[in-house]
Amino acid sequence: MKHALMLAALATPLVALAEEPQPSFTGEAELGATITTGNTKTTSVKGRVDMRHNIMDWDNQYLLEGLFKEDEDIRTAENYRGLLQGNYRFTPTNYMFINLTHEVDKFAGFDSKTTGAAGYGHRFFEQGSTILDVEIGPGVQSIKYSEPNDMRETDWVAHGVLNFATDISENATFKQIFVVDAGKKVTGRSETSVSASLIGALAMKVALVVKYDSEPQPTFEKTDTETNVTLLYKF
Repeated sequence: MKHALMLAALATPLVALAEEPQPSFTGEAELGATITTGNTKTTSVKGRVDMRHNIMDWDNQYLLEGLFKEDEDIRTAENYRGLLQGNYRFTPTNYMFINLTHEVDKFAGFDSKTTGAAGYGHRFFEQGSTILDVEIGPGVQSIKYSEPNDMRETDWVAHGVLNFATDISENATFKQIFVVDAGKKVTGRSETSVSASLIGALAMKVALVVKYDSEPQPTFEKTDTETNVTLLYKF
């Protein structure tokens, strides 16, 4: 009897540990490339890694993406973007968020743009595969320009995000993400995508990215668009 009680005492913490939800990682990696040689020399590469880490009441996101284009040995596009975000859920539909985004894109009229924000998020709708999340809160945005004289602008902004996703068939998913930062000027990013499963965890993805700047540098347009076709792997 004494030995049985000792074994039970030793087993209790192990059982509790087994029952406790374990941290989990999920994510997506995508890659698309076009390379031509001969009469026409063109190189285009698009890559992206988006990971989610769920632990206790925290839902964390780590995203890194880049685009590179070169025509006839002349670079025509090069941008990189990283995002870190943590969501603390205090109910199934309500959460507080904090994030940091850094973007490098000299072909958009600036060297780098960094935005940090925190605020409140709410899931307005969830049914099956369909979700609609909205986030809003204050933030700070800092933009560095190479001309004139490495000028840097820093401004308070109102940060807003709309995130919608739904399955449009058994094998296809539609996603729409809007991000807006409004201060002395307004910058925004929209990504509309459709992905279709090919085999197993591999899918084909088509995405349209629209970037907006209400007050761009001279000679630059207010709106940039980017269309990508990539292979997507879910893990």
